[in-house]
Amino acid sequence: MAREGQGGPSRSRHLGLGEIVAWFESSRLRYTRVRFVLWLAESIFAEVIALARSLIEDALETSRTTGYLHFEGLGCWLMSECLAPESPAMAEPYLKTAIAVLERIGARNDLALGR
Repeated sequence: MAREGQGGPSRSRHLGLGEIVAWFESSRLRYTRVRFVLWLAESIFAEVIALARSLIEDALETSRTTGYLHFEGLGCWLMSECLAPESPAMAEPYLKTAIAVLERIGARNDLALGR
């Protein structure tokens, strides 16, 4: 097994994702590269969605506590977009709230842009 700094698995922890993808591209292991890239994309997507949901939940809590209706509407819209691919039923109440809030405050530009 390769030791730290000799190019084995431990080295991969220190490489950036771009370097790893580039290595696979140059390796001529097309099947392995495609599988890795799909796995990587799935992982990044899940992490990004989870992070986005956490940030949105915080923003919604703050906007509801402070009465920032515009931010509540935008937060609800974004949350509905995060939830819709996996659970349209869970996304629907957020979307309905977003539309109601944005209409109530006259945020026509946000409604027209679909957020």
